[in-house]
Amino acid sequence: MAEYEPDDLGATGQRIWDEATDEFELTEAQKVILEGACRQADQADILYSKIAELGGSYRVKGSMGQWVEAPELKSARSAQAEMRAALASIGLTKPDQDEDQSTPDRSGVIRQVQIRGT
Repeated sequence: MAEYEPDDLGATGQRIWDEATDEFELTEAQKVILEGACRQADQADILYSKIAELGGSYRVKGSMGQWVEAPELKSARSAQAEMRAALASIGLTKPDQDEDQSTPDRSGVIRQVQIRGT
């Protein structure tokens, strides 16, 4: 049986997918979660592109004419948080900048973390 690979990911999602599946042996269940994380990364990219179209302002006029935070900003933050949670749930996480540098970083996007029972 051929290994599953989504064929419609955006650039960021595809990069995360490629690095994760090249670097680690994932179960089919983990791949389903990874795919969701990749789609969340792509969604965040789309939302940040829309924010960039606002000309550098993160504020838009609300329904009553008042200035409010661009709704895309909250959605982009949410997509990123969901992506990080999904990656962490399968033992993959984005490297932290404060992390001990004595452990070599095996990937620019993700690294495997210790999973209980393994």
